[in-house]
Amino acid sequence: MYKIKKTLRGLSFFAISVIITQSSCMQRPETVPESVKKEDIDDNYISGLSVEGYYFAGRTDAGISRIDPAVFKRGDDIYLVLTNVGKFKENNKGINKIELHMAVYNAIGEKIVEHRNILREDGLLDFEDNVATKPNARYTSNTSDEPGRYTFTLTVVDMLSKDSTTVNSEFFLE
Repeated sequence: MYKIKKTLRGLSFFAISVIITQSSCMQRPETVPESVKKEDIDDNYISGLSVEGYYFAGRTDAGISRIDPAVFKRGDDIYLVLTNVGKFKENNKGINKIELHMAVYNAIGEKIVEHRNILREDGLLDFEDNVATKPNARYTSNTSDEPGRYTFTLTVVDMLSKDSTTVNSEFFLE
């Protein structure tokens, strides 16, 4: 029982130690996604994506709900939900194009799952005020996963400006 209490107390420290990075180091490519024409891109855009916050969620009797502290059972669906990500660039038709990439790492830093380009064509959206309110990704843990600490990484990419932001946060499997 002492070990569990100690782990849960440490969890609040790890929840605070999220690493949020922001980059715009990629230059605009010579080609843009097929769904967007070069003349449709608004060149008055100010670069940079920010994330207001994040939380872990899981399936409960009430549906998908926030889980705090981020302790899950092996076999659970684990969601990393970001809040108010933006501002995204829009084309001259007022449409945003975003993409999500996610990965999960085990306690020794080995990548155990990675999914790139999760949204594909579903990422062509019209966000109010160019802000995505709750972009998220899901990892379905395996019953064979070792108990312990894991890191969930979620990257949001503005496909028009090529700006991106990444959140890395830890969760625990029992």
